[in-house]
Amino acid sequence: MNVNGLKSAVAKIDFYAGKIYNWMYVFGVSLIGRIIYPIQIIKNRRQFVNATSYFPEKERKSFTERLVDQLWWSIKYGDINKYYFMWGGDVKGSSLKGYVPWFKWVNARQQLNKAPGRPVYDFYNSVCLLRDKFYFETVLNKAGYSTPANLMMINDARLYLLSSTCKPSAAVDLDAILDYEIDAFCKRNVGYGGGIDDDVFSLRISARRIFIRGKETSFEEFRRIVSQGKSSWIIQERINNQDQFMSQFHPSSVNTIRIVTVKSHDKTIDAICSFARFGVNGRGSDNWSSGGVLVGIDVENGKFEDFGLMRPGVGTRIYKHPDTGVTFKDKAVPKWQGIVEYVKSLHELFYDLHSIGWDICLTDDGPVIIEGNDNWDTIDAQFYRPGKDIFDKYFKTK
Repeated sequence: MNVNGLKSAVAKIDFYAGKIYNWMYVFGVSLIGRIIYPIQIIKNRRQFVNATSYFPEKERKSFTERLVDQLWWSIKYGDINKYYFMWGGDVKGSSLKGYVPWFKWVNARQQLNKAPGRPVYDFYNSVCLLRDKFYFETVLNKAGYSTPANLMMINDARLYLLSSTCKPSAAVDLDAILDYEIDAFCKRNVGYGGGIDDDVFSLRISARRIFIRGKETSFEEFRRIVSQGKSSWIIQERINNQDQFMSQFHPSSVNTIRIVTVKSHDKTIDAICSFARFGVNGRGSDNWSSGGVLVGIDVENGKFEDFGLMRPGVGTRIYKHPDTGVTFKDKAVPKWQGIVEYVKSLHELFYDLHSIGWDICLTDDGPVIIEGNDNWDTIDAQFYRPGKDIFDKYFKTK
């Protein structure tokens, strides 16, 4: 067997072994879910059966009906439905037939972004360029797309200053950071999942004093945070010119728009869903997982849904921002089509990835790409309506 033949054989073995492993993984996770999730539902019935309804104006199913719904979902799919109430599953006469289980969609997204779909020797893809914020800014700058500048990088408690071409300086001791006046965000460089407060925080350094999320912190505590494990951190410029449309809802936070783009079967890039996120209570973060507000956007025309959503356990539906009182109805994102085309063209650069969730800040100078996520949460496509049609069109595999 020649070298090319050997490479082909190795590629085939790796490819089919991966398929077998994924099948076993999905089967194992689903089997375990079918056993433990019914127990969790019964044990935590206040959360999964008796939670506050998102549709209080409508007649509700009985406790027994809600319990049966949740148990049946977990037994059928090996998954727990955390969005049962948000989807209106507790409303009398409702059905969740058109909704896709979270784990099923996540696995499909993962496989389509991970594998080329055929045996390939020495396979690689551009996932690392999305997840590493240092590489991400370098690629976007080179391609002419707007993204926040990385000012400094911290590796193993050593500080690197970054030039406008992203070229790092020689490493210096971390305490040299006290010599600079900084008003920025500090982010874990390589993250998985995004939107977690421990991985992102506002950082201000003035007159050798450190402030994290507005509270003064010792240098020793700052060192401890950025020295955990072998993590790398990026200090990234703060966006100070957010446009009026997004800032009107909550001026204290950098409010972002998520647009998910997908490569279709004919290799064109389509936008499949979108929503806006707003901070609350004067917080600088717009994270939904930390209590922020989410408002759906019609991906075709940029119009807001009439109501926003709070995360289960935090709140339900709201029709105006809880702090500013600005309503969501009849609002539409300015220059929407241009924003959509902007991220669709950017997806073309990451040509080997099937789907990407883009986080965008609208500024006076136009859209700024905060980050791209290959691991976007698939609930993104089902916040306001069933996602089965989208799943079948773009994610269903043979």
